[in-house]
Amino acid sequence: MVSDIGRFAAGASRGQKWVPLPLAVRFHAFGRTALAAVLFAGLQRCLQAKGPVASIKTVAFEGVASAAMIYDDESIVDHFRRINDDSLMGLMAMRDDDRFYVFELERVIHPIALAQNLPVG
Repeated sequence: MVSDIGRFAAGASRGQKWVPLPLAVRFHAFGRTALAAVLFAGLQRCLQAKGPVASIKTVAFEGVASAAMIYDDESIVDHFRRINDDSLMGLMAMRDDDRFYVFELERVIHPIALAQNLPVG
């Protein structure tokens, strides 16, 4: 199975290799500003992924088999474990870095309502 990890919205994908991960982590707060939204909207066409940029495989982590997203052009592996039917725990591991970055993914039931900040249900 192959995944285009840059896909955030229908029809829009962004290639991650143009923004070095250490830079993105250091300046993460800037990514939430209005100025960043304008800049990234203008650069979106240049940053689009030209094809699949990661593969999903079963990989052992800490002795337990789990789903892993292995990035093609980066030394990054994201490991995933199911929390419940609607949530996954993710752990990002980078080569030559002893730190782990932990995140949670939740299923989006009503993406249009969420994107427009409307009440769901």
